Formats: sequence, C-alpha cells, structure tokens
Amino acid sequence: MITQAYMFLSNEYRSFPIRFEINLCKAFKLNYAGIRNVLKCGNFAGCPLQKGKIYHLCNWMPDENKLPPAIPTGKYKFRMTIMYESKEVAVADCYADIVNSMYIF
Repeated sequence: MITQAYMFLSNEYRSFPIRFEINLCKAFKLNYAGIRNVLKCGNFAGCPLQKGKIYHLCNWMPDENKLPPAIPTGKYKFRMTIMYESKEVAVADCYADIVNSMYIF
C-alpha cells in the first residue's frame, strides 16, 4: 500500500511531503497507526484479502499515539493505493482534519 498525503491550501488539496509504502498485511499485523481499529465497523476481517470481495470500512480513526507528532494542523486527503505484484488494484481517498489541541481555546 502506498499512501500520499495532500494538504488543503488555497482552496485545493496540494501534495504534502508525507509519503510511505508498507505491506498492508504487515501493517495490520503490527497494528501500524492503529489500523486494527478498522475491525470496529465494516466487513474487513484482516489478511489475507479475498479475490472478488468488496470491502467497506467506516468511521476508522487512526491511533493518534502512533502517528508522527509534528503534522501541522489542517485539512488533509490521504490517497491510499493498494498494489498487488506491481499492479494497482484499488485506490481510496480518505479525508481528515488534524487538530492540535494547544490551538483550541
């Protein structure tokens, strides 16, 4: 899985310097960024993925304690591209608001 971040600036999402690639099943096994929380809502039950099955996820929130601490406050889009043997098999756009509590009054 390749993840690229985009930050909302000047009324559009612009490329942001967060990009990483990780094996989806390894990430699930290691609970990378709290990914196991996807089990709370939806039909994803973990790896291995089944061919031809449509998966849906809902209301997933990463574990904030497992994310980098210096992500600037703002609106983001994270494009996740799932690959299998160098072929793109799925693309998902996820939207998030990063809120830094020290700016909340």
